[in-house]
Amino acid sequence: HLVESSPVLRQRQASTLAGRNPCWHDSPDTLPLEHPWLLVANEFFDALPIEQHLMEKGRWRRRGVHSGAGGWRLATLEPLPCHPFAGHAFVETSPAGAALIVDYGSDQPFLKDTLQAVRRHRFQPVLDCPGESDLTSHVDFGVLSEVARTAGLETVHTSQPQFLVNCGLLHRLARLAGQPGHAEREKAVERLIHPQAMGHLFKVLAVIAPGLQRPVPGFSA
Repeated sequence: HLVESSPVLRQRQASTLAGRNPCWHDSPDTLPLEHPWLLVANEFFDALPIEQHLMEKGRWRRRGVHSGAGGWRLATLEPLPCHPFAGHAFVETSPAGAALIVDYGSDQPFLKDTLQAVRRHRFQPVLDCPGESDLTSHVDFGVLSEVARTAGLETVHTSQPQFLVNCGLLHRLARLAGQPGHAEREKAVERLIHPQAMGHLFKVLAVIAPGLQRPVPGFSA
């Protein structure tokens, strides 16, 4: 299953994967969910849009593409009122972007042992079966938020139950009432939001580039 929007690249992939019955998707939304995902961001972050700023005659200017009689060329555009990178002559920035981080953790520094091992969906001593267990610790969301803010990004966070309820989890559950498997869905929802299950530990943190719209629905009070 491949997410690819380019018809040219789809043809090349079809040739490379001949005999393996590839299936293409326009977006990740239609990928099959019956198997675990391994997401590899190869040649992805380097392809995100950037802006180029350069110092010209004592003023910062944005660099862009100009179309004229001679064809396409790179040119400096309107002056910028200010720039945070004093002492440099050329800067690249990635103005658009956001991250949504969901995990178990705390907003406060950890004053207890959170190292844990899970094997075959069961907790076990961390030194048992080395190399065959999933070793994890709780995420320090306070540190993540501070690092993001230090980098000039905006942050907003809430608990997992608040986020999911704000996004319409309970309304969706109610609409599915009477459909096959509803009892299992109710148990799953309870596990996601109940304080005695995932609801107490799991947090949601959004990291947002300046100027982007804040994700209000999930984080509203």
